[in-house]
Amino acid sequence: AMGWLGADPEAYGKVALQGLLSRMGDENELVRAQTCRALARLGEPAVVPLLDLLTSRDEKLQHTASTALGLL
Repeated sequence: AMGWLGADPEAYGKVALQGLLSRMGDENELVRAQTCRALARLGEPAVVPLLDLLTSRDEKLQHTASTALGLL
């Protein structure tokens, strides 16, 4: 799966981060929970985008971001 990105884990992390962040406001609670766990596994690169989401007007996004940060 990483072949198209080459062997660059940083590039893979950026693509994964963007994909995961797009699922943060999903209507399905299970999707949001899985997204939190996956973002926690990404670690430090996820911190700033998650902190930014804490100021969102969308309470679901705030809660999901808070949960993900708590798992880091």
